[in-house]
Amino acid sequence: MVWVVLVVLAVIPPVSEAALPEKGDVWVATTENSKGITRGDFSLKISSTGRRLTVRFPQMCGRTVRGTIRRIAISRKGRFSARREYSQVRDSGEVFRWSLKFAGRFATKGRADGDLTAVMRTRQRTCRSPRNAPWTARPFVGMT
Repeated sequence: MVWVVLVVLAVIPPVSEAALPEKGDVWVATTENSKGITRGDFSLKISSTGRRLTVRFPQMCGRTVRGTIRRIAISRKGRFSARREYSQVRDSGEVFRWSLKFAGRFATKGRADGDLTAVMRTRQRTCRSPRNAPWTARPFVGMT
């Protein structure tokens, strides 16, 4: 009697790891030219553990006010999202009510992208970015 042993080698593709950012990095993001958001740069600061980020928003609605959302969790897949609402009172007594929504993902080691929605309300007017205005970010490379 002849025993035949079949060995089957399964070709399993490697599990792709998320493109997580380096710990402590600063990324510079740019918004598209869009109503409500002044085209320009804003920053993503990665925590020393690499598990959270802080975002400082671009100038919005023609105001020099810059919003910040801190301690946004980064998932194992490199995704993140946050909302923040707050009010600011100017010296003139005018009250700004802000509503910010921010979401994105680290697509590769060198690129992140996502969406930003900003709404600013005062008694006189409302300024709103397009819903889910796109942004793209890259790691900041400083001068040495």
